[in-house]
Amino acid sequence: MDIEEMIENIRNEFSSIENNAHISLKLTNDINKIIAPNAELIGINEVCSVWSDQKFVYFDYGHSIRKQSESLLELYYDETLNDQVDVMYGLLRGGVTELVRQKILENAVWGIHASLVRNPQTNRAVLFIGPKGSGKTSSALNLVANGWELLTDEFVAISEDGTIQALSRCPGIYMRDLKKFHPEFLKKSWIKSKSVINSEAKVLLNLQTPKFSTLSISQVKCFCLLSREQVTSTLNPVYLKSQFVKGKCFKYKLGMSIFKEILNDSVGYKASDDFHKLVEVRL
Repeated sequence: MDIEEMIENIRNEFSSIENNAHISLKLTNDINKIIAPNAELIGINEVCSVWSDQKFVYFDYGHSIRKQSESLLELYYDETLNDQVDVMYGLLRGGVTELVRQKILENAVWGIHASLVRNPQTNRAVLFIGPKGSGKTSSALNLVANGWELLTDEFVAISEDGTIQALSRCPGIYMRDLKKFHPEFLKKSWIKSKSVINSEAKVLLNLQTPKFSTLSISQVKCFCLLSREQVTSTLNPVYLKSQFVKGKCFKYKLGMSIFKEILNDSVGYKASDDFHKLVEVRL
């Protein structure tokens, strides 16, 4: 997969990305010159350092730097990444995900790290809230296998009137989990995307996320995905709250009322449970 093909795949995967958004990948011999001299360090973790010069934000991964603004994403990389297409795609995909997430948060009071599926017969939907690796994609795929539609496996935003907007992209899953739990989707395998966080590659599934008419939070049942250490019958508000981000049009009273509605309506849930039966009973 060459650079042009990679960018075309990104645009095909993210149907909601702005057509005028500039996306590029560039090989550089001096990656240390990409970050502007006046940029200030605004964050750092075990994976990257984040810099900003008020015009652009720079994510420095060592072997690559992602430079982005509201309508621009440039990935600069050194020769060590030349043959690591899955890593470059993962970096690019992560950047575009952030661009789209920020865009849909502009008119939202809450953004939630979650997967969302809808029953096309009843137009009822299920939201699986949980941190990375908790089973959001697996839970959603189990319902997709039973005739439900996948709207997102990553992020949703809720507006002031309670309507939902989903971040549409191809779902990603580890090949070992795909073979063990979802062999019916093996034929949907598309390309690999490797995370710089844990260096593990996920297989992207070519599942078209349908365009859906307005969906309200009142049509949605929420499930909080619990880890093995947590008790299903006990929800930890801190655990659930950590998966929420405030939208750009956040209004305190309205925002809190929506959050409390979701919190009070959530059901503790382990990814090992019987997905289809559990959801049908809860709905």
